[in-house]
Amino acid sequence: MARNTAIPKALMLAALLALAACDAANMPSPIPANRVGTSVSTPTNTIESVTAAPQVEPDYIPRTEDLIGLGEAETAGYFGEPSLRRTDQDAQIWQYQADECVLFLFFYLDEDETPRVSYITSSGARSGQASPGDQACIDAVTRLAVNGGAVTG
Repeated sequence: MARNTAIPKALMLAALLALAACDAANMPSPIPANRVGTSVSTPTNTIESVTAAPQVEPDYIPRTEDLIGLGEAETAGYFGEPSLRRTDQDAQIWQYQADECVLFLFFYLDEDETPRVSYITSSGARSGQASPGDQACIDAVTRLAVNGGAVTG
């Protein structure tokens, strides 16, 4: 006697379709292609688009000779706080780092015992990298300070 398997197969197919429909009801709906926005939320995270702020050119970039003789407050007015301050014997050394270089300002006490910039030098930002030159490094550090860049040490 032949057994009719069409009915159990139809019931099994109906049960699978019902389960699939229940699972689909709990899935988040896809974002339509015509609704592109700046953020997409999923149950576990949010992805936001980030655009870089436009870079602002400084009104004035000091020359090396403009910095010689400046006190601490005037120097910080150009570049902000240094990423590193170090005292070696009679010198106080301020360090500012840009992507391409590191600027070093050496302060020594003047006759009134006021620390003043007495010497400026620069180096490449990475070991073995040549300095772009003191003035080019002053330019880079000034641009970084004007644009609110984080000066790293």
